[in-house]
Amino acid sequence: MDKILSVECELTAYRKGLLTVRINFEPGMLIWQESQQWCNNFVRTLSDEQVVEIRHLVQAAVSPVNKAACIDPATQTEKILLTLNREKSKESYTSDQLDQVGWQQLRRAIEKISRIPFRL
Repeated sequence: MDKILSVECELTAYRKGLLTVRINFEPGMLIWQESQQWCNNFVRTLSDEQVVEIRHLVQAAVSPVNKAACIDPATQTEKILLTLNREKSKESYTSDQLDQVGWQQLRRAIEKISRIPFRL
């Protein structure tokens, strides 16, 4: 399997907008973009440890073994699109294709690095 070069996590919610986090592993950068608060867009650098942690969490979230998604629309109103850019291919996963426990761990890691809630 090809190495993951970058990952894009996109949250969308009706009438709440769009929130996108791109993580480029090679240069070690996190890029945050919000549709509702354009002044809150920023870029942060990642340490080598953070890159390894995020790569591991992304793999856990898209692991085929843990694909039993159980989504309650009352608690998760946003739609998730997770896109992995590999060396030779691109893969996309939606809310119902992700392991929800793995996704929540990835979300918490993004919140810790960005110092902002990754929620709409």
